Amino acid sequence: MQDAAEHAAEEAGGGGLDSFESSSDLREKVARLQRENKELQKALGGGEGADSDRFAILETQLDDANRMIKQREEAAMEANRKCSSLESEMRDLKKHIDGLETAAQTKNSSGGDGAAAGEARVDESRVKALDMTVAQLTQQLKERESKINRLTSDKEKLEAYTKKTLHKVQEKYLTALQTCKNQLSENQEKIKHLENSRAKDKQTQKLEERLLMSAMYNMGMDMVEHKLVHTVTSRGGGGSISGANTWLSRGREEAKNKVTPQI
Repeated sequence: MQDAAEHAAEEAGGGGLDSFESSSDLREKVARLQRENKELQKALGGGEGADSDRFAILETQLDDANRMIKQREEAAMEANRKCSSLESEMRDLKKHIDGLETAAQTKNSSGGDGAAAGEARVDESRVKALDMTVAQLTQQLKERESKINRLTSDKEKLEAYTKKTLHKVQEKYLTALQTCKNQLSENQEKIKHLENSRAKDKQTQKLEERLLMSAMYNMGMDMVEHKLVHTVTSRGGGGSISGANTWLSRGREEAKNKVTPQI
C-alpha cells in the first residue's frame, strides 16, 4: 500500500503536470487571438476609406457634368425658341413683302406711284437682317448642341468608369470580407478550443492535487498505524495485537471520513 501511495505521489508531482500547457501559455494564446479578432473586425468596419474618397470625387464630377449638361440644354432650348420666333417673324415679313410687291406691280401697271415698291424694299432689308440673325442663332445652336453632345459623351464615359471601378472595388471588398470572416471564425474556434483545453487542464490539475493529498494522507496513516502496532507489540501481549489492529482500523476509517477530501 505504501508503494502504491509513493507511485501515485511520484506521478502527481512528476510527469503528470507536464502533460498539458500551463495556464499562462493558454491565456497568452487566447489574448493574442482576441487581438487578431479585434484587428479583423476593425478591418471589416473601416477598410474602404480611400475607396469612399474616390467615389465621392466621381460623384462630384458626375454632378458637375449633369449640371453643365442641364445648363447647355436650357441655353439650347432658349436659342431654339428665339430661332423659331425669328423664323416666324421672317415668314410674316416675307408674306408682307410679297403683298407689297404685288400691290406695287398692280399700281405700276395702272400708272400709280412707287411708294409701295419703296416700302417693299425696306421690308426686304429687314428680312435680310433677320436672315443673318437667324443664321447666327442657328450656328450658335449647332455649337451648343455640339457641346451638349461632348458633355453627354464625357458623362457616359465617366459613368462607365465609375461602374467599372465600383464593380472592382465591390468584388475586392467582398473577397476581403469573406477572408476576414473566415479568419475570424477560425480564431473564434481556436479561442473556444483553448478555453475548453484550459478548463480541462484546471480540472486535471485539481484532480491530481486531490490524488496527491490522498496519497500523502495514506502514507501518514500507514506510518501512524505502523508506529502504534510497533508500540503495542513492544509492550507485550500477543492477544492485544488483534485488539490494537481492530482499534487502529476503526480509528483509521473514522479519520478517513473526517479528513479525506472528496474526489
